[in-house]
Amino acid sequence: MTALSSKCRFTSYLLLLITIYSSAQSESPIPETFQLHTWQPLANFENRDILFLYNDQEVRLYAGIGGEGLLSSIDGGQTWERVNSEGHLFTPSRLLEESGKYYLTTLDKGVFESRNGIDFSPISDSLPQVAVWGITKYQGEWYVCTDKGVYRQDKKGGWFPEPLPETFQEETLYDIHAKAGLLVTGGQNRIYIKQDGSWKTIDFDFEFDIRNIVIFNDETIWVGTNGKGCYYSDDRGQSWAKLAEEGLEDNVIYLSKHEEMDLLRIGRNGLYNDVSKIGLQPEGIIFKTATFHRGLYFAGTVDKGIFALAPIPTPGALPINTENRLQNLTGALNIFPNPTDGTIWVQLETPEATDDIHQMEIFDTNGRLVDKGIVVAGDQNRFDLQLPPGVYSLLFSRAGKPVHRGRIIVMQ
Repeated sequence: MTALSSKCRFTSYLLLLITIYSSAQSESPIPETFQLHTWQPLANFENRDILFLYNDQEVRLYAGIGGEGLLSSIDGGQTWERVNSEGHLFTPSRLLEESGKYYLTTLDKGVFESRNGIDFSPISDSLPQVAVWGITKYQGEWYVCTDKGVYRQDKKGGWFPEPLPETFQEETLYDIHAKAGLLVTGGQNRIYIKQDGSWKTIDFDFEFDIRNIVIFNDETIWVGTNGKGCYYSDDRGQSWAKLAEEGLEDNVIYLSKHEEMDLLRIGRNGLYNDVSKIGLQPEGIIFKTATFHRGLYFAGTVDKGIFALAPIPTPGALPINTENRLQNLTGALNIFPNPTDGTIWVQLETPEATDDIHQMEIFDTNGRLVDKGIVVAGDQNRFDLQLPPGVYSLLFSRAGKPVHRGRIIVMQ
């Protein structure tokens, strides 16, 4: 096995550098660290409406796409594949990982569940024909917000509408979030909070729809609206204040919690974190969803696909390849033992000749290439890895094109 050389790491570093824009091109001053890069589109997503992006603990990046379902990537957005949904066609709305399982809400097929993040099955046969916008777990029970209010799943798997307040059954509720004994959802001009078994309603004096909800530090509730900016409460919903920030007025505000970047916010002029505006938003592009994955920002747009940006160059980081297309993976891959103490056997069966040569690349959870080797199709190929404990992604290529992917867990 050959480790990534310093020359390759330096090349990856250079690939992350993008055309330098002067601060005069922006509408407002931007910190110097963010002026080094601009957003670049990912190929094969042109003219696509990105409904949401989801970072699964730096292992997978998911994209919900209007009319196409749910796609996932294990190599930092370079290649994508559709999840298996047992032949169901759906419009995804939200993805949640909870206790090792994945829950996918849709606008036309209810709720799906997966144990591995790839194979999804419907679990909401008893849920009425409603558009499900979000899902959360509160005091051991599942709740979904829909275009017909909030529904709760009992221990037998049945779904029932929340009885109070009555306006639940008349509103479209776009998000729902639970933490620290609070269950929060919102509709038109109002926020609903469930605490100690009962709901309370908070009305606002002007018109807006609650689009996103995030609860921080067990106390602070953040809500994003469509056209009225961002609001927060530091006392579990007792009082509310508006975030005074230029550019967060005339657009759907999307909120995304991230451990390092805290709160990502989308406004009229682009993407913001707790420091400032991030990068230079492409002209004519409207961001609607965002996440931070393996050292890169990803932003989903209205009918313009996905854009990526590297805020701070990281030597050795996996560069975004905007020329890649969705791959139709073929053949059977077997990696054993997995988990492993370092020694693995790789067997790759392909429709082509059994002696086909494949390149194997191994990436850590930060997207860095940490090892590589050659795999002969049809053979049992042994590799003695000198890697620290952790989760690693494997990419197998033939003639420069990805043909298979896998994942291993290295133990002590």
